Amino acid sequence: MVEPVWQADIAPINAAKLSCDWMTGAEIRHLEAELPSLSAGMLLEMFRNLGWVLQGLSAIITAASDKRIVGALRPPILRPEGINLDSLAKLPRVIRRLSFRMSEGLPDDVLWMTSLNQPGAGFRLNRSEILALRASNYSTPEQVMLGSADADAMRVAIFGKAKPSPQAKANWLRDACRDWKVRQRQRAAERHLKRASRCSRVDLVERYYKATGTEFEQIFEEALKLLKIDYEKLDDKTKTGAPDYLLKLQDSPPLVIELKSREGEKLVDYNKAVEVLAASEIHGYKDAFCITLCHPGVDPSVPLVIAACGRLSVVESNDLGEALLRVCENTLSQKQLWQWLASPGQALAVDLPYREYG
Repeated sequence: MVEPVWQADIAPINAAKLSCDWMTGAEIRHLEAELPSLSAGMLLEMFRNLGWVLQGLSAIITAASDKRIVGALRPPILRPEGINLDSLAKLPRVIRRLSFRMSEGLPDDVLWMTSLNQPGAGFRLNRSEILALRASNYSTPEQVMLGSADADAMRVAIFGKAKPSPQAKANWLRDACRDWKVRQRQRAAERHLKRASRCSRVDLVERYYKATGTEFEQIFEEALKLLKIDYEKLDDKTKTGAPDYLLKLQDSPPLVIELKSREGEKLVDYNKAVEVLAASEIHGYKDAFCITLCHPGVDPSVPLVIAACGRLSVVESNDLGEALLRVCENTLSQKQLWQWLASPGQALAVDLPYREYG
């Protein structure tokens, strides 16, 4: 750092560098050697505390950037006219992503691999194995699930110390990646079916997770009607390329939503995920926030690319299923649902609040 201001308090600068190195994949033993008296325990505690701070900061920015809040209730710095709240609204999910990276110590493009670790799976991917896969240029689901001889040899080499055998773990990873989103959807369906006993239409949950295409749209509409969520169907087959729906959640601006469903383990790619932006522009909703509902899931690379877009989010069907179930249980308001959906990036169930705040 050439600027003298950075020399005023070098401790946080060193801490920031160590944190960045950890998130990009540095080994803990190498970080220990960076400065005198550092230990793995000290570093891991710092990373954990920083993760909590980032989550708290994200929650504060989410509330501060909500356009529905009366100006007098905002922090003084955000009260003048002309403040660009849209730019501020891009930050929360980026910051939460940093918090996730801090807890796992992984680069952004391989964070998705941690979701392969499920209870009862028999095997787990650890941090060093994930980083080894990335170093071998196997960082996407399509690459990791390859059944070629070269891909199999690479997996076996990385799992050289695995028990009962490297080949067994290599086969597990290949198969787990192939069925990743399908199994995730199945687990969500099982959890939600158990909880849906308190709602009047349990059948909708099972049908929601099994359906695709036009049938999925029909069930989506039934769920909205059941939850008394107002909507307008825009794609009525008379308008070329119109987005699917306009959601009108209580006390909130309308949202344009496009449903994209794929068969089996296929994921919604970037081109499909961003189609809603062009459709909304052409059909007169250029100022509306846009959402792509991805069923069963979205390619892990997509959220990274759209993070800088100010009016697009993607949400997977199991995450939206959790949100809709909470609306049914009266533990999530429509205003909270709007805030969750209308933040740029990927809407994840872990970010859902459980009760009204403010």
